[in-house]
Amino acid sequence: MGSAAVKYRVIGLRDWANSNAFSVPSYQHTGTSFKIEARTANGACASAELIVNATGPEPEPLEYRVPGLADWQLSNRFFVPDYQRRGTDFTVYIQ
Repeated sequence: MGSAAVKYRVIGLRDWANSNAFSVPSYQHTGTSFKIEARTANGACASAELIVNATGPEPEPLEYRVPGLADWQLSNRFFVPDYQRRGTDFTVYIQ
């Protein structure tokens, strides 16, 4: 999200912090969804890239989907058009 300081929050797991890494307790690994929020001081995202990094116990490769950006793909990188970089919510699916 550009060079501006970005803060992240995961509803139900932790409040705003500088780190974009978080851990999900084992009892929430299956069937749980989380709202992940990111913000910059000026409210704008300078970068055109959304990168999702996830790890899991599965030996198969993970697939990612972000409706409005891309359908299921092996790549964890998504291009965010200029008009969607401010005030847009994205739902990220990982399987």
